[in-house]
Amino acid sequence: MGRLNLAETLVVVLVVATGSEAQESLGLLPPRCGMSGLTNRIIDGGYADPLAWPWVALLYGIQPSEPVSSRYCNGVLINDRYVLSVGNCFANPVAPKLEFVRLGEHSLDTDPDCQQNLCAPTPQDIPVEQVIVHPQYRSPCRTCNDIALLRLARPATLHPLHVVPICLPVDPLKDMGFSEEEFQGKFAYATTLNSPSFERGTTLRQILLPIEEGDFCLSMFKRDFPDPRMALCAGGQGKDTCGGDSGMPLMLANSPATKVFVVGLSSFGPVPCGRNGTQSVYTNVHYYAQWIIDNLRP
Repeated sequence: MGRLNLAETLVVVLVVATGSEAQESLGLLPPRCGMSGLTNRIIDGGYADPLAWPWVALLYGIQPSEPVSSRYCNGVLINDRYVLSVGNCFANPVAPKLEFVRLGEHSLDTDPDCQQNLCAPTPQDIPVEQVIVHPQYRSPCRTCNDIALLRLARPATLHPLHVVPICLPVDPLKDMGFSEEEFQGKFAYATTLNSPSFERGTTLRQILLPIEEGDFCLSMFKRDFPDPRMALCAGGQGKDTCGGDSGMPLMLANSPATKVFVVGLSSFGPVPCGRNGTQSVYTNVHYYAQWIIDNLRP
């Protein structure tokens, strides 16, 4: 499912902070997160409202044979300097070389994005200063520890409607009102740029996926994980994220439905995608919350 690369000009740093550094990093998570404009999220499988998911980040890269950059991977903004993504976007030397992260984008075909005569600011294209891939990515299994952080070269300009960080589930019971174990059976939103027929599209869509450990996912994928908590399975009703969606978020709202949390990141799945009875695998963000916090810096 993933597109993979590591930009030659970027430095991959595997940082581990401890003690007071970790506490300082925890303070870098913004208190205002996971809040978007008044939008209709009821539609399942349709085009998303331009204000629905203001934390989605698009990763643009360039191939030696191509004259311009194109979108090849994805992530989510977690503060004004960091985007959370997956390791499989940065591990294949034949994939595009990362050029920049785009924030505040809704439709690749229009600039600006407008709705009812209200137009969004021009999307922000920000170079990446540093790629931080989990030090145990692809160990002990090929798909294990599929997570990465991108440090932006400059702070993103936050906008209360169009560019907003998403919340991290550091302590789900406290932050969201239910435990990680209670993720199972809930319907979570995922974002995708694929059409309902899983063809590549240009406008952000949203789909509702059940988080469930179906037999397909357990037998085909999660059997390889040394700790089953490392990943979540979602899908199984003929709906799925697909090729090109690596790093797209799987999201749950807290119990009051006042904030949205990223609980998963699209990692990999079946080919072809979207078959009935199948699920895709999402990196379990809560499992890696401390690693994320330890690697943030001002």
